[in-house]
Amino acid sequence: FSFQLGFEDVIAEPELTHSFDKVWICSHALFELSKYVIYKLLTLVLAIPLALVLGIVFAALSCLHIW
Repeated sequence: FSFQLGFEDVIAEPELTHSFDKVWICSHALFELSKYVIYKLLTLVLAIPLALVLGIVFAALSCLHIW
């Protein structure tokens, strides 16, 4: 299951009533940049601690299952 959120889904301006072209282009670029940076930041902050915790949990479960 994959859901990709696009700029048009968030801003949702009808095509006939768009803002000025420069504003539209800048806001689109800022949206894409912030989405990329926040994703990378959350991955950096959460991936390593979650991997460590899940490794410990699975090791404990394996030990309990064997013994």
